[in-house]
Amino acid sequence: MKKRNIFNVIFIVFIIAFIAVIYFFTYAESKVTDNGFITEEVFSDYDYWEHDNQISIVTSDIHIETIDAGELDLEVTESEKVSTKRQKEIEELQKGIVKFFKKFYDIDVSEKLQKQEVRFFTKSNSLPGSITMGGVDTNNPNVLNLNKCLETKEYTNLFKNTYVHETLHQLGIRNIKDGVLMEGITDAYTDLILCYMGNESFPTPNYFSARQLAYQIIKVDRDLPYMFFIEENQSIIKKISEKLDNVPRIYENISNVGNALTDRLEILSTVDNNYYNGMNDPYFYAFEAQDIVRAYCQTFNPNKEQIDYIR
Repeated sequence: MKKRNIFNVIFIVFIIAFIAVIYFFTYAESKVTDNGFITEEVFSDYDYWEHDNQISIVTSDIHIETIDAGELDLEVTESEKVSTKRQKEIEELQKGIVKFFKKFYDIDVSEKLQKQEVRFFTKSNSLPGSITMGGVDTNNPNVLNLNKCLETKEYTNLFKNTYVHETLHQLGIRNIKDGVLMEGITDAYTDLILCYMGNESFPTPNYFSARQLAYQIIKVDRDLPYMFFIEENQSIIKKISEKLDNVPRIYENISNVGNALTDRLEILSTVDNNYYNGMNDPYFYAFEAQDIVRAYCQTFNPNKEQIDYIR
């Protein structure tokens, strides 16, 4: 009888251990929360989202030139292959990228990734006072160039973010008409992928404003990966303009809200990068950019969980 009880205990312990292992491998990937959350404020109801959609623009129309960050003309003068250790890390990151888009969007990017060749460069055509961490040479679209400084102690923690970010550009998120919003979407996806993999993520402060809005767009618009990876080179700004074309504007009547969003994000990018020199309080541009994105999200009739995330 005593032997039977011992056997039962061992059997139960084995079952519990087995379940624990299954649980770990099933849920470990999503144990890290993305870096989009900046407030714990809780709202009491959802009445606002049930009102008729409208867009609040409070400043007059503006226009500035957008940055050309996606099609980086990287003139690499010296380059070298990555080490075996880095190559293994890259292969793990590739698996994570493939798994993420397969699981959440049923899109397979593995074939495109198989063509990728990663190299380190030691010199580039970076502007004085800036560092180009990576990019795709337009003459060699399958070659992903990463800065050798990512091998140093000072920057090694940025390797994963840089690799995934630049790989997403290489895969298809590179429409320069979308300006800094394209960078925000790329960086938001980078963060979501690394967190899904259970890795610590270090999003760049340079794209903070655009990235915060990008998380919201990604949450409701599930067609984005199809636009970027399947249809290729589609413009999210154009889509926003079309979706909001008939949504009433209040205060200032801006004709093209997609362009208005791009212009305001370019201004906010100068704030994020600490060289804003405008006369107006940039809060107003942040308010308008957020309201345009909120109006876009509202066209998808988000559920309460999505609204909580957006808020």
